[in-house]
Amino acid sequence: MLGVFAEFERAIIVERVNSDIARAKANGTNSGKPIVRTALKAKRLDATHMALAEGWSICAAVLVAGISVGSVGAPR
Repeated sequence: MLGVFAEFERAIIVERVNSDIARAKANGTNSGKPIVRTALKAKRLDATHMALAEGWSICAAVLVAGISVGSVGAPR
């Protein structure tokens, strides 16, 4: 009798997961989170590039601008 309940519960869980995956794909995502990255404000990025041009270290420049090191990229 316990096996019957376990199979029933498993079937409900599988159905719920599949419906959530279908809903996420319909909304254009894979995990419910947006796929696109938000763009950095040009003012912050320009301030970082100016600090780098003045000879600041990358760590100091991004700390002042409030962005991550990976967001800096190559200066324009």
